[in-house]
Amino acid sequence: MIPGGRVELMINLGTPVNFVSSAGKWFEMKNNMYVLGQRNTWFKAVHLPGAVMWGVRFKPACFHPFCTGPTSLLLNEIAEAAEIFKSIDTGIYYSRMISTTSDDNRIELIESLLKKILHTKSMQDNEFPKMLNLIKTNYQETAIFEFCNNHKLYYKKLERQFLQYAGYTPKEFLSVRRFYRAVEMIHRTDHNLTNICHQLGYYDQSHFIKNFKNYTSLSPLKFVKGAHEIPKFLTASQSV
Repeated sequence: MIPGGRVELMINLGTPVNFVSSAGKWFEMKNNMYVLGQRNTWFKAVHLPGAVMWGVRFKPACFHPFCTGPTSLLLNEIAEAAEIFKSIDTGIYYSRMISTTSDDNRIELIESLLKKILHTKSMQDNEFPKMLNLIKTNYQETAIFEFCNNHKLYYKKLERQFLQYAGYTPKEFLSVRRFYRAVEMIHRTDHNLTNICHQLGYYDQSHFIKNFKNYTSLSPLKFVKGAHEIPKFLTASQSV
């Protein structure tokens, strides 16, 4: 599993699934609801026959309204949903989901749960969503300080906002998003790796390779030859 800047709500309705981070940290998902935090490294998933996993993917910086703490606390972590949504009995919703075989009913239950836990408070800084949209279109890490100068922003303030809402520093966010864009281009376009490297503003091939190894443990070429199904499936979504 590769990083993409998103937090995910995962609901295991089948056999246990284990996740192992690049640092060797082991997480076991039993029959329950879990929150998989945003990542800046790769995870491996180990599952047995009979695994049934439902999930909700939140766009970058869009999970914060559903929790009270800073999103940075979720970086490379997996926690039971009950620990994150403390005011809601998630067990009730899980029991209802596992007792029905209707996909429509399960979708309705998930929507009901999210509406129930959604905090009605607005974001502390209404300008942040605008800055996020601007910054998401720029995949060059070195341009962050230029971005701050052009928009008369203090970098430290922007960094605090990113850690609060997106869970990354701005530079880390740009790095993850650029990498994810590279994976999207690998699966969605006919561009070769050299063209992707240049189009996304990497310094050179060695920088591109180093970035890929940080996030997948593989070089871009080995990643392509591996034909990994989960990244291909996840990057197929145009909206998320």
